[in-house]
Amino acid sequence: MRLVCNIVSMEPFDMAIKNCYEVTEKIVTPHGNGAKVLVPRGWIGKKVKVILIEAPDK
Repeated sequence: MRLVCNIVSMEPFDMAIKNCYEVTEKIVTPHGNGAKVLVPRGWIGKKVKVILIEAPDK
C-alpha cells in the first residue's frame, strides 16, 4: 500500500469527489496522542478518505 499526503494549502479550496458510495459528517474526538473518527460498522475494511472542512488551529 502506498500512502501519499500532499498539503495543497492551508487556505480553503474546492474539491470534487468521484466514485463515492456514502458520505457521513462527524466530529473528530481525542484518542491517545492522536484523534479518531467513528464510521459505520459496514465500512470496516473499506478504503476511506478524511477531509478537513474547518480551518485548523494555528
